[in-house]
Amino acid sequence: MNPIEKIIISGDLFRFKNNANLEPFNYVRIIRYFQLLKYQLEKASGRPVEIWNTTAEEVCSDFYDLLGIKVKDQFDWVKIYDLKDIPQNIVEWYGEHIKNSLVIYNEPSKTVKKIHNILGVPYIDMMPHPIRYLDDHLFAVSTNDKEIFEYFNSREKKDFDDFYIQAQLIKTQLASPIKNLIPNSALLVGQTEIDKSLIVDGKLKSLNNYYDQIEALQDEHDHIYFTPHPYVSDYKIYNCLRSIKNCSIVKYNTYNLLSQSEIVSIAGISSSSIYEGRFFGKKSIFFQKNYDCMVESPEFSEKYFFTLGKDEILQPAFWGPIFGNN
Repeated sequence: MNPIEKIIISGDLFRFKNNANLEPFNYVRIIRYFQLLKYQLEKASGRPVEIWNTTAEEVCSDFYDLLGIKVKDQFDWVKIYDLKDIPQNIVEWYGEHIKNSLVIYNEPSKTVKKIHNILGVPYIDMMPHPIRYLDDHLFAVSTNDKEIFEYFNSREKKDFDDFYIQAQLIKTQLASPIKNLIPNSALLVGQTEIDKSLIVDGKLKSLNNYYDQIEALQDEHDHIYFTPHPYVSDYKIYNCLRSIKNCSIVKYNTYNLLSQSEIVSIAGISSSSIYEGRFFGKKSIFFQKNYDCMVESPEFSEKYFFTLGKDEILQPAFWGPIFGNN
């Protein structure tokens, strides 16, 4: 690891909200992460902790203009999320901001991660953990630094008893029986229309792109239930689903559906609920898996995310070993 002179809190600066003003999507979230972690990191490291946040105007003039892109909406972010060939002037521009730093991000783009690797600058990618039903707020973290990776690996709880126990509580206390469900059924889950996990080769994927995989669910299941994402009102997949035999649309709470014995599998593109299905005793079927977490013996990889609890990351003692302070 190169000498760390400071710590930077940032996020995906290049994503916009879908509005006429091109508001930064992560502006407020970056501020919250900075407020959450600044004290602990300063105490643990003895180094200054800075925030890198910016306006849409600055991002457009400093980043998109260098790429020759006149930004119109958030779909331009989709195009640059995972650049195959990153121009040297972009690498140099970004490098001026992050040199001699450890950068802790809220969900950086793959392009940003590539720039870090080109420059040899360590980062930590921190995002909400895919297990969302616990009392504790969990984070999933990954890194491009092998020493930090091994440290996270030494801290991670491998048995995940709490995940199973809380799922059992939901199944026994909170879930209501759903009448007339067909045994041996698959639950197909919808997702929001724009999300980093849906980007492949600069384009957004949707369930329509995985029609063959949806149709194949019929081979092992007697019925398919599709539950739409609560924030999406108009699914183009509806027309496709009508052509699939033994498929119907339901709008129950996902945890209630996962608690039903008739549901034996949960499938989708990359929804967090597919990860959760494992702890409800369901088979998890990913049509596209962008990252890994919760395996027994992970090998060093930027795609692997560790499970960290809120109580861990809020303690300066947790961060100390990363900076050589035990």
